[in-house]
Amino acid sequence: MGRRLKLEDVTCEVTPSRTRARVQLRNSGVSHVGLATGQPQEACARVVAQATVNAVRMYAGFAGADLRLALDSVQVLTAPTPLAVVTVTLGAGGREFLLAGSAPAGEDPRWAVARAVLQALNRQIERIAPPDAQVAALG
Repeated sequence: MGRRLKLEDVTCEVTPSRTRARVQLRNSGVSHVGLATGQPQEACARVVAQATVNAVRMYAGFAGADLRLALDSVQVLTAPTPLAVVTVTLGAGGREFLLAGSAPAGEDPRWAVARAVLQALNRQIERIAPPDAQVAALG
């Protein structure tokens, strides 16, 4: 497996006018930051997931590759154990794949959502990307 993107920081701020998230990933000493905003009533979980997708897009491995990435759904389940579940669509070489990832929500569901996005991609991206467009494993 190639180099891995590491989750460095996750923040989410809710103000009366908007919800704003920032996710920082690191790879080989280089940071990749994703930002996202939503309506004030929008849950931090969805905005953090979008910021994570945006950070992955900023990663140089996606530049010029025939890869498309879109957030589909985000859920933070509370029973029987806290769990973040995320689905994303990855398009590669004229094909689309629905990928799912999950992570224990524990004390901070925002970090769990970001980890779930990376886990969804880590499980499939090297297998489905064409060899000349493969990006490093995420995680």
